[in-house]
Amino acid sequence: MKPLLYLTWRSLVNSVRRALRSPTRLIGVAFLLLWWFSIVGANFFRGPTRTQGLPTPPPLPDSIFPIFHLLLLGGFLTLLAMRLSMAFRVPGYYQGADADVLFPTPISPRIVLLHRFVFDYLFTLLFPLLLLVFGGRQSWRGLEYLARGVEDPAQAGRMALAAYLLVTLFGVSLSYALGLWINRDSPEGRQGRRIVLALLLALAAYLAGGVVGAIRSGQAVDALLAFSNAPISRVVLLPVHAGANMVLGFLHGPATIAWSGLAILVLGSLSFLGLALRQADHLYDMAAKQIGGVQARREAHRQGDMFSIYRLYAQQGRLKARKPPLIYKMNLRGPYAILWREAILQFRAYTGMFVIMLLILGFMSAIAILAPDDESGAASRVQMTMHGLIILSFAMSAAQGGFLEMLRRVDVEKPLPFPVRTICLMEILGKCLFPALLGTISALLIFGTTLDWDTALAVLFAFPTTAAAIVAVQMILILNFPDVDDPTQRGFRGLLQFLGAAIASLPTLILFVVFGLLGLPLALAGILAAACGAALVFLCSQLAVPFYANYNPAD
Repeated sequence: MKPLLYLTWRSLVNSVRRALRSPTRLIGVAFLLLWWFSIVGANFFRGPTRTQGLPTPPPLPDSIFPIFHLLLLGGFLTLLAMRLSMAFRVPGYYQGADADVLFPTPISPRIVLLHRFVFDYLFTLLFPLLLLVFGGRQSWRGLEYLARGVEDPAQAGRMALAAYLLVTLFGVSLSYALGLWINRDSPEGRQGRRIVLALLLALAAYLAGGVVGAIRSGQAVDALLAFSNAPISRVVLLPVHAGANMVLGFLHGPATIAWSGLAILVLGSLSFLGLALRQADHLYDMAAKQIGGVQARREAHRQGDMFSIYRLYAQQGRLKARKPPLIYKMNLRGPYAILWREAILQFRAYTGMFVIMLLILGFMSAIAILAPDDESGAASRVQMTMHGLIILSFAMSAAQGGFLEMLRRVDVEKPLPFPVRTICLMEILGKCLFPALLGTISALLIFGTTLDWDTALAVLFAFPTTAAAIVAVQMILILNFPDVDDPTQRGFRGLLQFLGAAIASLPTLILFVVFGLLGLPLALAGILAAACGAALVFLCSQLAVPFYANYNPAD
């Protein structure tokens, strides 16, 4: 185990050094640290808090705890679903050097598996830890103030943290045990994969049917409580109920419920970890088969590089060239040919994801139709917020893959007889085509479900240009952190990408909130947001010029 820990430590140190070697990358990291210390990190150094002088809220009524239970069930179920989705790959992360150097050593496969398990578990916990670090002391105090209605707020926080740690441990252990079984290249493994997939699909259908039935019943909360407490639900959602019982058992109800939830999660985690270790002898063969073409595909999936994924599929003969209608026969010349090329590439790479996003938007619109009538317009605004989050995520995904593909053809584009600023602008506009189209469809769906012209026009003006602004910011960040193989650069780029997307969305958010509070037409806010988005796209295209001109793929 010591050699593995030493190797992990040195890899991390060297990655940080490479990431901070370039002055342009240092600018991004310095900006991130400056933002943290100026806005968020200052929370750690403040004195008295605003909540100290506020009156203590009355004790929470008993009727609120079942709702807390539902919220905890939803959060823990999402956490487990994310971990179970990782069971369909070989547990751990392996490179070609592992097959050449690590696997022939006398280190036991169980030790290697345990090492990967520990770091996979710690990485799963990293995102909430980052939220706590970036939120600072004030965010923790705010949570404490919200929990002051319970009898022991400190204990509530400790139990919530313990439940999160144990549910995560249970999910990682389960994904490792299943992954070592269903990913074997054997009849037993293939049969197990079909069984697990069928069970998960049946569970998803059962949960979706229960949620839709509860929404259509007219008393959604009571129906959801009855559905979650049904015997079948308690069996199939046993670890989720155990985590929720851990949090609420000591606060409301007998303590035996909390202790039983703790025992279920601990014993379940240890059992699945032991089952995974018993299968460790298959690890090296499974990992070796993943290295190579499959490993390259996994790397592309992990980096969000859809172009590399489809290139690998095409090289293996698993895809045929698709000619998008109308676009393929267009004859654009000059720099506009970049837009034509991007439209074809976006169609081939992101049609599947685009359809999935459309289905999600359609599902949200269906829920809005089934919801009770709301004359205040709140339903349309909630729907608008959810649609905005979907479009933001799709814009970031399209920008990630598109600009990584751009880095591979820099040497081909630079000699073109166009100004560099024109190339940068066309690259940005080309990546905006599908996100802007999704924003337009979102506006039509909002109008079709709510018949609210004001909100629909606001979305029609604001969402496409805001998506374009998000894409434009991503170009600068990817040019500053272009190394997709360096985990440290990927980490810095990921943090800055979320920060950049938040900054690009900030003008739209501020305008919508201000106009909504003042009772002004949201369509006017959408027009102003469109102007801000267009200005930000132009500004980013000009700022990206020196980074694009100086980028060298050999560095």
